[in-house]
Parts: sequence; structure tokens; C-alpha cells
Amino acid sequence: MERRCLNCYRTFNERFIHCPQCGGMLQGLCPSCNAENSIDSQSCRICGAGLGVGAQGHEQSGAADPPPVTESIKLAVCPSCHSVNEPGAAFCSSCSLPLGEKEAASASLNPDRRRSGFWIRVAAYLLDSLILAVGILALFIVVGVAVAIASPEALDEWQAQGGEATTLDTFLQLISWAGVILYYTVSVSQWAATLGKRILGLCVLRTDGSRCGIGRAFVRYCAISLSFFPLFGIPFLLVAFSEDKRGVHDHICDTVVVYKD
Repeated sequence: MERRCLNCYRTFNERFIHCPQCGGMLQGLCPSCNAENSIDSQSCRICGAGLGVGAQGHEQSGAADPPPVTESIKLAVCPSCHSVNEPGAAFCSSCSLPLGEKEAASASLNPDRRRSGFWIRVAAYLLDSLILAVGILALFIVVGVAVAIASPEALDEWQAQGGEATTLDTFLQLISWAGVILYYTVSVSQWAATLGKRILGLCVLRTDGSRCGIGRAFVRYCAISLSFFPLFGIPFLLVAFSEDKRGVHDHICDTVVVYKD
């Protein structure tokens, strides 16, 4: 039984609950009189003809189910409920979540792309470290100038402390750590790559080809940090010697670093 959107009047097959174009609710069309009915109706409200559709949207009249989607990697996959939608759909047909270009692109990423090796990932990390160092230095300069203008006495006290930690030092350290965490977490979750990786043509994906969420990107950063400091970077050697080119942090978070092209 075909279904029609109440907002844009487009018609779709029975596997859709919401309109994949505008997100509106769909109504079932009677095959006899073409009247609109609720999608869980058993019979037409106008002519009484049997509709043969249950509450879950599957035919109960013994007809065969629609053929399975075999090329889902080319379709728009909802990042919320993971339902497969038609190419170019603006809204998820199951939960009505807007499907922008970012979500559609993330669903079409090929998980079989060429994986990056150890040394290019080291180069990307060094580029990221340089970018962060410049950013943190700029932050220190801005804060120092602001303190000097707002409270010259506080700046004099800070300089007089010498190597002793002050409240301003603690504040700058906290801001620096927060900036580093946000840099790695937001860039990987929103753009699938840090600036260093983008420059070298790399991106971070999940093993199924989708992008990382904000939580997964944060856990990935924590795993990287633990690999560096307590373990002296030894877990990273797995990238160089393993066949799948994945480090311990990649296995923990189900991620892989691949080339964009």
C-alpha cells in the first residue's frame, strides 16, 4: 500500500513512516478509492476495502516483503536511529531527524579505503602539536595583555613569584588542557579529522565507514593520552606492525584512520 505525505503530498512505499523529504507524517492510500487512511488502519474509512497493513507497517495479507536494501552504503543513514533512507532524503523516514549534507556524507563513506600507515600519522600528530602550540602561545599573550591592562599589580605579583605557581598559572593550564581536549574531540566528531590530518589527507572513521560521535571522539582522545604518558607511546607501535593499521586506541573506540581519496 502506497503512502502519501500530508505536507508535501509525495507518495512513498510502505516501509516509510515519515516523509523522507519534509519529515511529515504519512497516510496510507486505499488501493481501491485512493482515499487517505491512517497507516495502521485495517480497512479503508471511505469504501471499506481491506488495506492489509498492520500497526508496524508490514503487510499481513501474505504478500512478500519488499526486497532488502543491498546497497545501503550509498543511501542516507540516519545518525540517530540508523535507519536507511533514500538518496538525498532531507529527513529520516523513521524518526524525522533532519538529514543534512554532513550526515548523508558520513553514511556514504567507504570503510574499505586505503588505511594510513605509522609515519604519516606521526607527521599529522606533529602538525597538530605545532598548531596547538601556536594557539596556546597566542592565548597566553592575550591573557597577559588583558591582565596587564586590567590589573598591573596582579601582573607585577605574577612576575615577582618567579617559578612559583600562581592562580593565573593554574588558570592558564586549565584553559590550555580544555582547549586541547576540545580541539581533538570536536574536530574528529564534526569533521572526521584534526587540522593536521586534513592537511595530509587523512580522516578518522568508525570501522563501518560512519563518523565518530562526540562521546566516542572524547574517549579516543583519552585513550591516546593514556597511551602516551603512562605507557610511553608503546601502544602506538601497533599501527606500524599490525595488518589493519590500528592502534590500541583505535581498537578501543572502533575507529580507523584512512586516506580521504
